[in-house]
Amino acid sequence: MKETMKGLVYHGNKTISLDDLPMPKIEKPDDVIGRVTASAICTSDIHIVQGHAPAKAPLVLGHEFCIEVVEVGEAVKEQYKVGEHYVVAPLSFCGQCDMCKLGRVGRCENGGGFGIFQSGAQAEYIRVSNSRTCMYKVPDGVKDEEVLLVPDMLATGLFGIKQAGVQKGDTVAVIGLGPVGFCTCELLKKIYECNVIAITRQQESLEKAKRLGIADEIVNATDSEMVGKVLQITGKGAPIVIETTGNQTTMETAFNIVAYGGMISTVAVFGGPISVPFHTLVYKNARIAMGIQRAEGIADMIQYVKDGVIDTTFALTHKVPLNDIIKGYELFGLNGKRTPGCIKVVVTPWEDR
Repeated sequence: MKETMKGLVYHGNKTISLDDLPMPKIEKPDDVIGRVTASAICTSDIHIVQGHAPAKAPLVLGHEFCIEVVEVGEAVKEQYKVGEHYVVAPLSFCGQCDMCKLGRVGRCENGGGFGIFQSGAQAEYIRVSNSRTCMYKVPDGVKDEEVLLVPDMLATGLFGIKQAGVQKGDTVAVIGLGPVGFCTCELLKKIYECNVIAITRQQESLEKAKRLGIADEIVNATDSEMVGKVLQITGKGAPIVIETTGNQTTMETAFNIVAYGGMISTVAVFGGPISVPFHTLVYKNARIAMGIQRAEGIADMIQYVKDGVIDTTFALTHKVPLNDIIKGYELFGLNGKRTPGCIKVVVTPWEDR
């Protein structure tokens, strides 16, 4: 194995660079060293670089990834074999500490989020700590990129669905059609058989959701009659609203369209504070739930992918090699403006040029 590798490093002060780094090494008996076969750029990565989300610097970013196993710690030699491919949860957790017992696996005292509390996957190789809890084998006949979005985008959507108490056949409004929004719509339609109302500012995204069959109704958030249209569709407002973007405007949309006695479930990582009009919301008897996903349901959703029930490859709209990852960040909105039509940027392995 070589001695150095390339990796994208966040240095703090809104600065990133592609650097030469030491190769990761086995540090604990349950560690796995993996060659990163595919990773993705997440909105959370953008928040970190822009200074809106906490992360220790310097740090290799990236928490959505697949690996090929290249080295295995002594404690997991029977579980993992060199050459096998795995998709990895964004959260490494021990399952034993106080935070894990509370279900806050992302705050594990012996792990934590890749690319946030420990070195991430936007590099040639990565050390996967607590490998027993966070690695899922890529099924035979399934490509790594086909399951790349399962542990974060789909699992976050599932978290939002579950914390909202969605039942089969419910009417649900989804605000925001970024990667999480699209994945939420897909789960709602294909697994929960819900009536889905998709709401966002990008007409192209709305039409794509309709075309893919994962939204029954689409409403442009810039439409001056947006609230009225949702009321017309539902008759009384949306009984369940899942908000995926996390800003003042999208949350106000949720407050305005939720029905009396309804539920607002937000899965967003907020880039700053927002104002909540409790003085008006209280009269709706509305409930608000929020939080960070807990790496649940991943195995089941991988099976859905294998069975052809779920397909998120439509969201992988842009692709760059690790060599050009900073360009990928720019495509995904590093400078405040995402490239039109860009849902997700996939980062492929380093290319010798």
